Amino acid sequence: MKVLTKLSGRGMLLSAALLMVATGPAWSEALDCKQVKIEAVNPLNFGMLRIKREHTGWMVLDVSGGTTLSPGLAVARNWQPSPGQVRLTAPSASTVLLSLAVDGGWDSKVGRARAAPLELVSVVMAKGIQPLKKMGDYWELQIGRHDSGVAHAVLSVGGELLLGKTEQVWDLSTSLRVNCISIRPR
Repeated sequence: MKVLTKLSGRGMLLSAALLMVATGPAWSEALDCKQVKIEAVNPLNFGMLRIKREHTGWMVLDVSGGTTLSPGLAVARNWQPSPGQVRLTAPSASTVLLSLAVDGGWDSKVGRARAAPLELVSVVMAKGIQPLKKMGDYWELQIGRHDSGVAHAVLSVGGELLLGKTEQVWDLSTSLRVNCISIRPR
């Protein structure tokens, strides 16, 4: 009879351990986007650009501040491009799903009357230089485990900009709105 009791006690412990693995750890409080604080630190800034007459162009601004320009495009020395930055505070050991809205406020007919519109064709968001996983229109941020229960991250935003034919000089900075869509434990 003692042997059966020991076996069933071990079986109960094994069942409890398997249940914890299947359902994850017990969380004392539900995670909510209200627990995520997001602050825009710097706008996404493509600098002051000028394009050569009768040319179109493009510019890539990476999350570390590096730039690649098409021939015929120039950046003013006194107004250099810089990636956007956002500071985020969230519960530790969580996964936060984020949305990003970029508002350049650029008129679709910038420059001459027949000028092609400016177009931001792609955006990249990264923690450090590591791009965040993108899922459709959303980015996934993995928050590490911290003893304080809260973690901080600085996210950088870069992108690719297309420019049409014009002789206009542009100040191309744009505000960033990053929002928490959902949060869950990791």
